Amino acid sequence: MTIGRAYGIFKSRYAYGGIISKLADKRPAWRHQALQGMHESLSKRGIRYGIYSTTEVGEGTDIVKEGGQPLAAIAREWEGRGANYLLKLSMQDSTNGHAADELQSLFGALCSEPGAVPSSAPFLEKMGNARATIYFRGEGDDYTFRLMG
Repeated sequence: MTIGRAYGIFKSRYAYGGIISKLADKRPAWRHQALQGMHESLSKRGIRYGIYSTTEVGEGTDIVKEGGQPLAAIAREWEGRGANYLLKLSMQDSTNGHAADELQSLFGALCSEPGAVPSSAPFLEKMGNARATIYFRGEGDDYTFRLMG
């Protein structure tokens, strides 16, 4: 079984619980039973997602063991630009690119809430010229990224 993985790094004024609530609002199929004592949840569609503070993405953590040292460096770089969260998305029977597509679709939905205009979306705050950035491993071991404006 192939598992596609993508990582979204973003800035939000919402607390952890508020982020989980927003995700459930935008993706009802993702409604989940929280896994006790873990940052991650599993949907019925085989999508697993986890919310991490960028300060948690350090050496020796599970997410860095999975994503490698480049992911920790990427998270630190964006933390310096104001990012405070990392959203990990894993999809069963998928490619990394498809997982990134799903994450991009989610961020797009979060930016287009009723009453919100792209330049002032209440959930995702600007970090320079981007509201979020999505990383996934492309060919080989290199990370590919997409900026969400």
